[in-house]
Amino acid sequence: MSKINRIIRFVNGDHQVSHLFQRTVRSLLRAPTVHLSGRWLWSRSQALGRPPTTLNEKIRYRMVFDRDPLLTRLADKLAVRDFVAERVGAEYLTELYAVYDGPAEIAEPSDLPRRCALKATHGSGATILLDEGAPRGGRVPRPRPLFPWNANARLHPDDVNLRALQRLLSAWLRSDYSRFKAEWAYRDVPRRILAEELLDVDGSPPPDYKFWCVAGTVRFLQVDADRFGTHTRSIHLPD
Repeated sequence: MSKINRIIRFVNGDHQVSHLFQRTVRSLLRAPTVHLSGRWLWSRSQALGRPPTTLNEKIRYRMVFDRDPLLTRLADKLAVRDFVAERVGAEYLTELYAVYDGPAEIAEPSDLPRRCALKATHGSGATILLDEGAPRGGRVPRPRPLFPWNANARLHPDDVNLRALQRLLSAWLRSDYSRFKAEWAYRDVPRRILAEELLDVDGSPPPDYKFWCVAGTVRFLQVDADRFGTHTRSIHLPD
């Protein structure tokens, strides 16, 4: 068994390892293991005379070999707005309030809209919602070492500590999401912070629908509900 596989088995096993340590090791190992598995799939496909067939095989293969520039445009949360406007119309876009090149551009809490969604253009899984309907007493998440993503919070604007927010935004801007997640498409995305219109349903963040398509056909869909509370996820067939 390779050293990488032994480490992965140790991290995923029932050992007394801190959650932070497990997440850090998984993040550091993800890129090399994805690339090794992708290249193994390529070698196997050449030997068997067929391309990867399962969903996981196709995803790993594309992560290693697909370098379509369109992927970078779609991963960029700012550039993708123009793509959406071109394809279906600007009326489907949320309102864009501001684009920040650095946290220093937010000198005072009043520089931020009272209701907005803050996110980085070059990453995923990290959003700060400023919402006057949020419960009081919330705090800006402290960025985790090495991997500051997966930092989500819904905060009342009067509870925002400016220094803590700037620290989190700085951590996002320093972090290379493509390196830790082995997702090439994010590598060349300009690093900025967006403040966009806040969407809600009956005062709460709306469900998140993800349509999984294969060759242009929806095969299944994923629904994430209450991301900033009791997060649940369900998978459905198209019918």
